[in-house]
Amino acid sequence: MNGREVRGFNIAVDKRIVKVNDNQWRVKGDAGKIYTVIFFDPEWRCECVNHYRHNYHECKHIKAIRFSEMKEGERK
Repeated sequence: MNGREVRGFNIAVDKRIVKVNDNQWRVKGDAGKIYTVIFFDPEWRCECVNHYRHNYHECKHIKAIRFSEMKEGERK
C-alpha cells in the first residue's frame, strides 16, 4: 500500500466515516475537518484540496470509503 492508501485505511479503521445515503459520505480527515464524498457512477468526488489539485485522483478520503465498503461487502 502507498501512503495515501495507508492513511485511508486508518480513517476506515478509526470509523471516521458516516454514510449519508447510497452515494454520499462524510469523512473526518486527520485534522478533524469533515469532507463530503460523492459517488457518481463510475466516478468519485471529494471536496478536499488534494482531490482537485491532483486531477481528481482517489484521495485518502475516497480510499477510506472504498476500504470501508469492501469490509462490509458492498461497492468496491
